[in-house]
Amino acid sequence: MQWKTGLFILALSLLLTACNISNSGPARGSLAKVDRVEVVTSRGNLPGYAVVATGLLPDRCTQLGRASQRVVAQSIRITLPTQPATGTCSQVGSVPFEETIPLRLNGLAAGSYGVEVNGVTTSLFLTEDR
Repeated sequence: MQWKTGLFILALSLLLTACNISNSGPARGSLAKVDRVEVVTSRGNLPGYAVVATGLLPDRCTQLGRASQRVVAQSIRITLPTQPATGTCSQVGSVPFEETIPLRLNGLAAGSYGVEVNGVTTSLFLTEDR
């Protein structure tokens, strides 16, 4: 009989924990919903490149985190995470964003590259080695 009571309490606590997790807003480590990406350049002897990502955050309680970048073959993959906003916020309505992310291209050879931000892709052509 005691093991049934213990099992019931364990199941109930797991259920309550799951409810708290699902109602606590956006999960830490979620990715921003990106709708469009565009590569932009700055002028100079060796032009600088950045990607502009636009999209929607689910609410005012979510903000963008720090972007990370990695190169895999001919693809530059950028991860743009979200994180909980600090301070008071409202979970009503989505919030548009536009984020400019400088591209780190050191060591890349001239050629064509795909630039992907959270699954949305555009292209970049480097005219000379970096």
